[in-house]
Amino acid sequence: MIRQAVKMAVKSIYLQKMRSFLTMLGVIIGVVALVVLVSVVNGATGSITDSINSIGTNMLNVIIKDDYDKPVKLSDLSLFTEEKSIEAVAPVLQTSLTASSDYATKTISITGTTSAYDDIRGITLSSGRFPTNYLAYIPYTSYIRLTEGYGMDISSFCVSASDENTDAAENALSKILLNRFNQDEDAFTIVNQSAVAQAMSSVTDTLSLVLGGVAGISLLVGGIGIMNIMLVSVTERTKEIGIRKAIGAGRGNILMQFLVESLVLSLTGCVIGIFLSWCILMIINMIGNVSYELSSGIVLVSILFSMGIGVIFGLYPANRAAKMKPIDALRQNE
Repeated sequence: MIRQAVKMAVKSIYLQKMRSFLTMLGVIIGVVALVVLVSVVNGATGSITDSINSIGTNMLNVIIKDDYDKPVKLSDLSLFTEEKSIEAVAPVLQTSLTASSDYATKTISITGTTSAYDDIRGITLSSGRFPTNYLAYIPYTSYIRLTEGYGMDISSFCVSASDENTDAAENALSKILLNRFNQDEDAFTIVNQSAVAQAMSSVTDTLSLVLGGVAGISLLVGGIGIMNIMLVSVTERTKEIGIRKAIGAGRGNILMQFLVESLVLSLTGCVIGIFLSWCILMIINMIGNVSYELSSGIVLVSILFSMGIGVIFGLYPANRAAKMKPIDALRQNE
């Protein structure tokens, strides 16, 4: 019975190609919006997460604003590592300069630090050994000698937690710095990379839900379009319904016929929408030099949602057709 209903649905859609396409257009737009928007957000989220993870989620950055005439020196950094929750500490000074060669001129970022920075950041050098690669990372003391305006007082340094519990390391850092700087919380700032990663994850998750909700509304609008056209179809095919019932078709047969037709309309629009979404993502990747992928998860959600739309919005017209009495259906076309 289902196979026959599918054949009849396909035939009906084919006979009204333009009307069927316009009906599916709402579903197509909704699916494209859902798939493309969520795929782009997921791709951007993955890129941001990778960037944060490359910095190190167990890392803390400290910026000293007011040292109260008790500046942190290189020799003082070992005091921080006496805390069990702190594994390594390294000073950080950064600037940029222009490097020229026979082939090109580039702006290069220079970081002055110590060998502990390698372990904190998990850096892999393309050449040389840390920290003697003078094109990117140089010893902290060398940085002081080569640049103007910097003394041996440390105003910025990074810390790695001894485990993934960065909160314990942050608390230990705060305690040491508060004792040093007269209990002034405004004298320094601690940036917890783990907290940054969690906040970013929360933001992107919320954004995905919001965009998914907007796209879902588009699909609902498409579902209303399907219901409207199915009601028109029931009215146009009243005589057909009456004849089928008169020769023995039951209520279930008529209900299945129109419900399957609604489902085929919705799923066809979904398939077209998924294909267009793939094309749009490929174009975005080529133009923007990015790598957004068509997520199998969001494709599955689109298919299931479209099936639900087809069933829910096709049920009323199908039930209306199924409840028709043969004699009434035939009389309406006299």
